[in-house]
Amino acid sequence: RPAAPSLFRLRTDRLCTIRTLGPVRIRMISRQGIFVAGLYQRVAIIPALLRPDPGESVEKKQRVLVVDDEAAIREMLSEYLDSHGFEVMAADSGKTMRELLAKQVPDVVLLDVNLPGEDGLTLARYVRERFDLPIIMVTALDQPSDRVKGLEAGADDFLTKPVNDLALITRVRSLVR
Repeated sequence: RPAAPSLFRLRTDRLCTIRTLGPVRIRMISRQGIFVAGLYQRVAIIPALLRPDPGESVEKKQRVLVVDDEAAIREMLSEYLDSHGFEVMAADSGKTMRELLAKQVPDVVLLDVNLPGEDGLTLARYVRERFDLPIIMVTALDQPSDRVKGLEAGADDFLTKPVNDLALITRVRSLVR
């Protein structure tokens, strides 16, 4: 079987046409994908399906546990983190979170405060007592007193919904270093 052409033969700042985007200019090429800018500054990332070179070390994916009872938010956070190279585990309740923690320990926990049954503050205390894991509270609560309660319960950081994508990734990456 012939070898697939290398994406690294492509050059940046070169104009090409992609069927779904039309004319685009290649902005950056990396192992994660090809970053292109189209007309009207539409930006797209074309994932690279590259296998590592023999002998090249493959980095371990950082694992994130997302705990939120709202399926849409849980899925959105999971997809976003996955697209940034994280392995994602998801739970819709405290019970599910405990079961996942018993099977596999993540590198960081994203935890909603308002959960059915046990609330996120109780779960943050549970995680803090048993594991040495960073915890980011991700919640709709936006009062300073809510932030203080979350931090006192053991959270390392506190993000208010709707979550800014860049802030989320930056905080997750800084806590898993």
